[in-house]
Amino acid sequence: LLNVTAMEPNARKREALAHRIGDLLKHYNTPEIALAQANALFNAAIDEPDARKCEALADRIGELLKHYNTPEIALTQAHALLNVTGREPNARKREALADRIGELLEHYNTPEIALAQAKALRNATVDERDTRRCEALADWIGGLLKHHNTPEIALAQAEALLNATTGEPNARKREALADRIGELLNRHNTPEIALQQAMALYNAAVGEPDTGKSEVLADRIGELLNRYNTSEIALEQAKVLYNATCSEQDTRRCEAVADRIGELLKRHSTPEIALLQAKALRNAAVHAPFLSLRRMSLAWRAEGVRRAHEEMCRRAAGREKGGGDSGTEN
Repeated sequence: LLNVTAMEPNARKREALAHRIGDLLKHYNTPEIALAQANALFNAAIDEPDARKCEALADRIGELLKHYNTPEIALTQAHALLNVTGREPNARKREALADRIGELLEHYNTPEIALAQAKALRNATVDERDTRRCEALADWIGGLLKHHNTPEIALAQAEALLNATTGEPNARKREALADRIGELLNRHNTPEIALQQAMALYNAAVGEPDTGKSEVLADRIGELLNRYNTSEIALEQAKVLYNATCSEQDTRRCEAVADRIGELLKRHSTPEIALLQAKALRNAAVHAPFLSLRRMSLAWRAEGVRRAHEEMCRRAAGREKGGGDSGTEN
């Protein structure tokens, strides 16, 4: 019956199957059957859009935990509460749900439950307008990391610190938050945490009027790119470089920055980076003398890159369509 819940598309049907396991539990009172019902109730909550319904299912798992005091059922309830945080629109309520997972952690001190709480706290930072509160939640995850030193919890803290940069009005503070992610990266050397730092450095560059400072931040992302050669990190560097061209008045320097984006494009041929180079070249052309050869040359280059971008988009759409028609499963 538990296996059926994993394949059943209808949430109410999955819950009914969990009830059937509960009927078995009344007659065969074992922790193994209780765990099966707990997992079925968790499956019933997957894709459930109603946060209150999700929490009610998590509470039912909690009732099982009162009678069958096992770390496996506790972990299942922690995962169910984590799922609720993904649907809950209220940040304070998400934090309260993370507190509930913390109560489970006090009784069942496992890295898996600690990770569930870390992810719930990360979810509480999403759309949090109070940057100080956001950073405090990140610090809370840091406390978990001290007791359960895993790269997964470190990533959750990095994501929370990144979320703190989105609402932080002070550019230097945003950069300081990016530095904190860098400290995590020194301890947990993963491309996922590196990407979080690259994105935080991009956020630090948003609205930066000093082209030189923007390029310094881009260089820092470039250092990450040298270590973790991913298209996602390359895109973050390209975004910072493009932003630098928006405030640069000197045509030659603007073109030089656009050329740096072009170097990234050679290594990571993506439509997003191509579009940024085309826009950067247009920015350079704007500051060139009207009807000058340089202006026309830059406009011609921008148009060429724009066409390359459109061709990349067409090829990507063709690959997606081809993949969809193949009938294969991911």
